[in-house]
Amino acid sequence: MSLRLSSIPDIPEDTVLIAKQVFRKGNPIIQMRDMLGTVFTDDQFADLYPINGQPAYSHKFEGF
Repeated sequence: MSLRLSSIPDIPEDTVLIAKQVFRKGNPIIQMRDMLGTVFTDDQFADLYPINGQPAYSHKFEGF
């Protein structure tokens, strides 16, 4: 199994606006993401995967 490195995209503006409307008083998970940003990235784990082999699932599930 191998790992295709990819970066975590920014949160779409529409998603941010909807989240603010739904959670008017705030949300601990959203606040944590806002404070910490991206905690882990694929490149931190790249050395755990061989270069060859079937790709492992990353944080982005293509095709869903």
